Amino acid sequence: MRLLVVGALTVTALRLVPAACAAGPHIVTETVADGTTHAQLTYLDRGSSVEFFRRFADFTLTVKRDGKTLLHTKLGAPDDMPANALVAHAKSVAVARLDRDAAPDVDVTFYTGGAHCCFLSVLYLSGGHASSYTRRVKWWGDPLPSLVDLNKSGVTELKSVDDRFAYAFTDYADSAMPVQVWSYADGRANDITRQFPSLVRQDAARQWQAYLSRRSRRLGSVRGILAAYLADESMLGAQDAAWTRVLAARPYLVHGYDLPKKATAYFALVRNDLKTWGY
Repeated sequence: MRLLVVGALTVTALRLVPAACAAGPHIVTETVADGTTHAQLTYLDRGSSVEFFRRFADFTLTVKRDGKTLLHTKLGAPDDMPANALVAHAKSVAVARLDRDAAPDVDVTFYTGGAHCCFLSVLYLSGGHASSYTRRVKWWGDPLPSLVDLNKSGVTELKSVDDRFAYAFTDYADSAMPVQVWSYADGRANDITRQFPSLVRQDAARQWQAYLSRRSRRLGSVRGILAAYLADESMLGAQDAAWTRVLAARPYLVHGYDLPKKATAYFALVRNDLKTWGY
């Protein structure tokens, strides 16, 4: 597996993980559990002697609690790949409490194919119901989200980055994306990143260090990194001081293929996008 560092964000290069039986079709079963809730994802790996041409089909999710089947459904689109076929050690299915209700929820993660897009989560939310689930879909773009209980509250958050920053201010390889944290309540996704200021502060520090490193090496564009840094600092209420630092970076903003060419136009673009995106 190969890693790419994009700004201050490390993401997995899009390269299929070798199959154990790459040459022929075979059924794959992934099983996870949380207490008495068990989720099983099965699918057909059509197999291929060439990793890139591996194809998958017949995704089926079964959820049981206390031995009783609560959900048995087909899911996925024709070109979808399970997350663990793309990223080593990733789980395509997870059981976690995404809400404060007592019953665990289920997350199935797919990759839709393409150079930089897209991961998506198909979520089955219990909503506190003992015997039913509500289906929701959350698109993530290129980054693979992680399930983590950030504040040790017993509720799992979905940690990712803001994929809107990809390509927005420079090419993809030079782009950087600020951290994002999502939660679910009453079946709706909520951006709760501002509830984790220490996480945002750490991300802002990483973005700034990435800018300093790239500036010293005169390697690539710094525009994407500075935009992500401004987003982080804006979430912390420190946008004025951050803008002072970024405006001082004007001499380093000219790069061969970046548009708009003029730094003043770039600053205007960043201000407009940050406002439009809620920063």
